[in-house]
Amino acid sequence: MAPIRNRVGRRAADPRRTVVLATVIALAAAVALGSVLLDTVTKTRASVAYVANSIRVPLAELQAAYQADDRGEAYLAQAAADTGAARNSNLSQSIYAAEAATKAWTGYRAAALGLPGESKLAARYSSDYLAGEKVTSALLVGILRSDAPGVLPSSQVLAAQTDRQDLLALIGLYQQRSAAELARLGGQLRTAHLRLLLGGMAALVVLVMAGVAGYRSARQVVADRRKLKAAADLDEFETRLIRALEYADDETTALRVGGDAIHRAAPDAAVAVLSFDADTGAAGAVAGGSACSVSQSSACPAIKSGSALQFPDSTALDACPSLAGASPCSVTCVPVSIAGAPGAVIQTTGSVAEAPVLDAHSSVISRRLGDRVTLLRAFAQVRREASIDPLTGLSNRRTLKAAMHQLNLSRGTYSVAFADLDHFKALNDQYGHEAGDRALRTFSATVLETLRPDDLSCRWGGEEFVMVLPGCEKAAAVEVMERLRGRLAELSATAEHPISVSIGVTEAAQGEAFDEVVARADAALRVAKDSGRDRVVGWSSHDLAVQDLAGQAPTDAAGKGAGLTQVG
Repeated sequence: MAPIRNRVGRRAADPRRTVVLATVIALAAAVALGSVLLDTVTKTRASVAYVANSIRVPLAELQAAYQADDRGEAYLAQAAADTGAARNSNLSQSIYAAEAATKAWTGYRAAALGLPGESKLAARYSSDYLAGEKVTSALLVGILRSDAPGVLPSSQVLAAQTDRQDLLALIGLYQQRSAAELARLGGQLRTAHLRLLLGGMAALVVLVMAGVAGYRSARQVVADRRKLKAAADLDEFETRLIRALEYADDETTALRVGGDAIHRAAPDAAVAVLSFDADTGAAGAVAGGSACSVSQSSACPAIKSGSALQFPDSTALDACPSLAGASPCSVTCVPVSIAGAPGAVIQTTGSVAEAPVLDAHSSVISRRLGDRVTLLRAFAQVRREASIDPLTGLSNRRTLKAAMHQLNLSRGTYSVAFADLDHFKALNDQYGHEAGDRALRTFSATVLETLRPDDLSCRWGGEEFVMVLPGCEKAAAVEVMERLRGRLAELSATAEHPISVSIGVTEAAQGEAFDEVVARADAALRVAKDSGRDRVVGWSSHDLAVQDLAGQAPTDAAGKGAGLTQVG
């Protein structure tokens, strides 16, 4: 894998400076606003005295309209969330509230005083109310047509908020001119000035506190950015790890990639990868030198626990027993889950009391490595099942032909033996298929025991088998097959159901097609069958004479020699 590059761009400006600047600006705005408010209070006292006794009626109607509007919106929201009878009831309550709001607004218009700015606010409310009424009408149609609960759309919420804000503006206008406030303004003007000053000081304190809170928030923003950067780095690391693992075509390479990834996450640590055989549990080092002496998965604490373990001191009392013979060090073991069970361990070693810290990288590496090895094992299992005959354990015909294609490309010499178990159908009919299967397995085991590791063998079909001996001439192949036939005879001497085999052997000519060689070996097999079975017959198109190593020359159906060599 290539070195990890930071994807975060140029460093952004520190947000704390922005917070401080915003606090200063807000403070200046508060001081300016205070001055404006003070001037407004002084100028207002004389202009509003005449409304003190006549303001109560329109103010009450405005308040009633506001409350009815707020109540109707609440019922409408509940109707949208409910279904059935509850929805109908809430819709009715919402309509009643809307009628009450309209009635209150009519009463207000009749008692309005025409205060400065009042007509503009009233006109704005009327316009907003008509616009909101259209939104509400459309919403009511949707609610009545739908049986599913829901929520009010943002357009309805915004329209209702606008209506109430308009009413609040009118209420505020009248409240500012209420009789009680106007009566107190005359005698308490200085007190109002003092309160304004105190409010300004309080606002200053609030602003200072807000500045402190903003500074702390900015620090949190910086911390969050660092976390985001770490997450981005981890994502890039995981992406590159996935790409590297995809290049690994076998389990050993994948485990080495995992070890390399751990080394990049903890560059100061020594890394080793231990793999455990899926069947026997035996341990084997795939990469690096392990600090422990564990030999079985059952003896590995990390495998048994299924989680990463750290041992700060290998000589400590509670250290892993497999570290007893190691030099003093700290060890971190990360298990790798393969096919749902721990099947490997990535081990990092450092100085005593300085165990490598892998944080989130270890879980990412363990998970991705386990996924890749699991997939590779699954692929290997599929290939194995597709190429092996399940009963005998030998290759199937397709696998043998694929191997022969490669052998023919290399233009090497080889001999082919075609074997057939004698009287196999009678064995099946008389003793059952279990006896037949046992005979097939016995012969297959004898084949694997007799042939060389590089020789090829397959179950051709039924009780027929084909064996290929690369680099072997016909005479030597006949001797090998005779050993095979003799070994099978020895095993049958003590078997419950004795079996024998007839084998035809031939040597391939240079450049000859494999199917033609098999056909000639099959012809030799038929001669072996016709000659009494339980024997090996060799065929060569180049032989002009027939030689019987047992002292008897076989003939074909016409009584003439057929280029055969018979043993048996």
